[in-house]
Amino acid sequence: MGHPTAPTPDPSPQAGIPAPPGARILTPDEAAHLIVTGDHPAGGKGSLEIDAALITLVRDGRVRVAQFPDGTLAFAVVPDTA
Repeated sequence: MGHPTAPTPDPSPQAGIPAPPGARILTPDEAAHLIVTGDHPAGGKGSLEIDAALITLVRDGRVRVAQFPDGTLAFAVVPDTA
């Protein structure tokens, strides 16, 4: 039996970027999980290539992901990383 894995802390300098009204900023692990599992309203509309690219950008701190109460995900390029 393994130990539960804690989410990876977000060490990026943009970790303090505020969420859009009504949403919350996801950690890179949370965002990757939702993208991979398709556990969001647009989950069935993605592609493996786009999902892999998004996860790389999120983990590199170049894209932030916010989740709204209805489960919708919003993606934003982090300034000064494009």
